[in-house]
Amino acid sequence: MTGRADAPHAARLPAASPLRIAGAVMRVAFRLTRLFAATVACYCALLAIDALARLFPAQFESRRRPIALAWVRQLRKSIGQRAATSGPLPRGQVFLVLNHVTWQDFLVQDLFPQGRLIAMDSLRDLPILGRFFRALDYVFVSRRREEVAHVNAEIRRRLIRGQSLLLAPEGVISPGRAVQRFRAALLESVAQDGFPVHYAAVHYHTPRGWPPPSRSVLFGPDPYYRTTEGKIPHSQLELWGPPRPFLPHLLRLLSLPYHRYTLTLGRDPIVRGDRIDLANALHEAVSRLFHPID
Repeated sequence: MTGRADAPHAARLPAASPLRIAGAVMRVAFRLTRLFAATVACYCALLAIDALARLFPAQFESRRRPIALAWVRQLRKSIGQRAATSGPLPRGQVFLVLNHVTWQDFLVQDLFPQGRLIAMDSLRDLPILGRFFRALDYVFVSRRREEVAHVNAEIRRRLIRGQSLLLAPEGVISPGRAVQRFRAALLESVAQDGFPVHYAAVHYHTPRGWPPPSRSVLFGPDPYYRTTEGKIPHSQLELWGPPRPFLPHLLRLLSLPYHRYTLTLGRDPIVRGDRIDLANALHEAVSRLFHPID
C-alpha cells in the first residue's frame, strides 16, 4: 500500500470535550472486540491446521503461514494503523534492514508478506501470540553470543532457498530520536556472500490535534532487553524513563482515530564484503532517511 505520510507537526493538544471522549471510548471498545475476535478465530484455525498437519503433513504444513499473515492484517486494522511507503519497493528476493522504534514494527510483515523477520526468540514462547510468530516462520535469535554462528548459518540457508528476510540491526527499540548503532553480528552471511542489502526507515504519525507518536504510539523501554540479572539496562532507562505498563499504552493507542506507519525506502541496495563496514554503511543510509519522531 502506498500513500503520502502526514507531515511532522508540533504542539498538538487534544480538546477533552465530552463528545471526543465518548468517541474515543467507543473506538477502544470496538477495536478491542475486533482484536479479540480476530485473534481467537485465527488461533483456532491454527490449532485445526496443526492437528491436520500431524495426519496429512504434505497437504497442511504450508497452510499455517497464510493464517498467521491474515492475523497480522487484522491486527494492523484493529489497532487503527494505516500503512504507507515512500520510495521504491524492492522486487523479488530481498534482505531488508530497518530501524526499530516500537513493538508495532513487526507489522511491516504486511508490506512484505513474502518476507520472514529475524526476531528475538522470546517471541516464540509467548502465550497464544507465540503460535502466530512460529507460524510466520521467523528466524529466531537469542542474545547469546554462542548462538550467532548458528543464526548466520540459518540466514544463509534461508537466502539460498530464495526467502526474503527482514532485520532490525539495532537489536532493541529506541524512542525515535535517533537511529541507534547497528549491530553487525547477523550481517555476516550477507557480507560474505556479497548479497545486496536494502534499507528503510520507520516513522509514525498521528492526526493533527491528537497526542504525538512519542506519547501515544511508541512503547518502551524494551521489556525483553535485560541484563544477565534480569534488569532493564540503565542505558535504556536513561533513554525511555522508568518502565511503564502495557495496558494503558494500548488503550491510548486504540483511542486514536488512526495512526500512520510510514516506511521510507532507500533507492539502491548496499553491498560490502565486511560485516562491520556493511553495518556502518547501512546505519548511515538509514539515518539519512530517518527524521526524529515527535
